[in-house]
Amino acid sequence: MIGIFDSSLGGLSVLAAIADALPTADLTYLADTAHVPYGDKGDAFIRERVLKIGQFLVDQGCSVIVVACNTATAAAVAELREALPDVPVIGIEPGVKPAAASRGDRARVHNRRGGNGIGAYSINTSCGQGADHLRRKA
Repeated sequence: MIGIFDSSLGGLSVLAAIADALPTADLTYLADTAHVPYGDKGDAFIRERVLKIGQFLVDQGCSVIVVACNTATAAAVAELREALPDVPVIGIEPGVKPAAASRGDRARVHNRRGGNGIGAYSINTSCGQGADHLRRKA
């Protein structure tokens, strides 16, 4: 089973992408709505939540975990991987990182409201390490 989590409902787009790419996969989604948003919380709090949620998903039978939250990925994906060494953990990388790498200091991201920032995220399940883990473990 693939466990996917986010601080709220934003990760449902990640769940939908995985379900489309792997229609026979057994999926479970956890929204940590009691602690939303993560963006205004400290790193220590986020790490604690991510470790608890990761262990919960493993206890529920998940053999792969997708952290569908940029804040949680940035703050705690490394610790989650250390805590669960036998479980592939896939973090969602903000789209601005590849853009900045390919365009240097000229990269600019606009959100749907017209301001600077990140407005939407997606995962590409047709290539890369994340897709490989999902296909193998699903």
